[in-house]
Amino acid sequence: MRKPAWSILIVFLSILLTGCYHTTDSDILSETPAISTTPKRIAVPSNSPSPTPAVKRDIEGTFRVWMSLNHPGELLDTTTWKYVYENVDTLQIRIYDLNETDSDDLFDFAALLNSSGIRLSIECEGLDYTICENYKGDPESIGRLSAMQEVAQLERLRKAGYKPDYVMFDHPVTRAVFPYEDFKQMPQVTYAEAAEALEYCMKCWRETYPDIQFFYCPNFPNHGWKGGFAYWYLHDEYGRGDFYEELQAVLQVTREGGVEFEGLICDNPYDYITGKMNSNQKNISKGINWFERVMDLEQEVRNAGLQFALIYNSDQPGMKGPAGSYYLDTLKFINEYAEEGGVTDFAVIESWYPYPAAWVPEDAPYTMTNLTRDVIRQLKYDQIADLENVDMSVGAVPRDTMRTDQWQFDSRVEGWIEQNDITEMRCEKGTLYINCTGSDPYLFSAPDLHIPADQYSRLLIRIKYSDSLTGLQVFFGPNGPPDFSADRCYTVSDDFSAGEYADIMIDLSSHPLWKGDIGRLRIDPASQPCDVWIDSIILEP
Repeated sequence: MRKPAWSILIVFLSILLTGCYHTTDSDILSETPAISTTPKRIAVPSNSPSPTPAVKRDIEGTFRVWMSLNHPGELLDTTTWKYVYENVDTLQIRIYDLNETDSDDLFDFAALLNSSGIRLSIECEGLDYTICENYKGDPESIGRLSAMQEVAQLERLRKAGYKPDYVMFDHPVTRAVFPYEDFKQMPQVTYAEAAEALEYCMKCWRETYPDIQFFYCPNFPNHGWKGGFAYWYLHDEYGRGDFYEELQAVLQVTREGGVEFEGLICDNPYDYITGKMNSNQKNISKGINWFERVMDLEQEVRNAGLQFALIYNSDQPGMKGPAGSYYLDTLKFINEYAEEGGVTDFAVIESWYPYPAAWVPEDAPYTMTNLTRDVIRQLKYDQIADLENVDMSVGAVPRDTMRTDQWQFDSRVEGWIEQNDITEMRCEKGTLYINCTGSDPYLFSAPDLHIPADQYSRLLIRIKYSDSLTGLQVFFGPNGPPDFSADRCYTVSDDFSAGEYADIMIDLSSHPLWKGDIGRLRIDPASQPCDVWIDSIILEP
């Protein structure tokens, strides 16, 4: 195989990223007898049975339930989700959302996992679009560089004291076959070539996390299957391509390479499996029994010796609500799949949609923990949820958010997240201490601040440096993913003396783009290695 020019860099970075944190229970998901999920028609009693104590969590003894989360900080008060906390087996989080978590919440979240026995699954890409495009024809570089990029993003979690138990790759082969999901282009590589890149990716993950277990997640309805058409016309009538061929290539190549998947988690929302979702090739897909297709996938997965799970959710209620509709469709999905004869090894309750709008409290109608609680009651304890009286008038339960316009750092980092060239950031004696170790250190505020620009005209920063230096920068961006373009920047050119606090006033109103709804701030405190102490950051009218 051709050795890329990057090979030396790959080896060097691999050494840097390789850790010594090992999972001690690598056989926790060993093959188990199939558990029937066909519900018994038993009403939910007014007083639920005592949940399984967290310290005695028996992952193999009862049906397993996973729950997704977006904001770890929302789950730190376990009294708001006590039943789910004591019964859920695994939490799953997207790697992006994990890195939107400030260091204080991350440490507390790691402590929660360590003390509870709840396991953690990281949802990530597996293969990176840009790397797939730039290193086409070099599967080793694609796989290793993709893995190193995502493993590096878990360094903050590792420092907080937790190592992930599982990794779920979200349609990784598609990222190599159709970079950026541009389905107008011809396939860029074969399934076997993409699978080879994935093999190197998995090996690289194992260098840092030797006992990590891998799950494969396809966007199943938008693939063809055994010559049958996909739900949507994408590249052609087979959507992303025939998943049967992709699956066989992935299993063969990874097994021959000495790394294997533990199971497959099928992404196939309820309104797809029932055929109710709109399609741009409805005339050729309307005759397909989608339940049978998913169950055929289930059988192929079992024949390969892997575990099979479904993500139970529903696309349009997730996008449009109301919250009760999403709750209803999720439970109906569980019931109907079992009634059709399908069996899953565990259930994944996940939403990447606007609904549910909140994860807690579990006793509020149709939050994520409320939904997961009723799924647990049904699948673990045979207590069937009441679907006859779901309140469709209940809208989204809003997140308990409060607009922030000042940060004093009395005891916590208050949502600020270290992003680049910062080795350590913590609260220290009522200040935010930042250890800058490169030439481009910067930190982000919490996302989605929703700052009304017309109500704030000044930003005050009280700051101190370990060395004399000149200047800092402040960026501002919209709500949503970070977008700090050069034209959304204030540059401060003051000279700062070592060891002395300086009070900086930035005239926000002077910037022509300071308007509308501001979502996020970014501070570049220095352009050289140094220690920084920020006493306060205050927005003023």
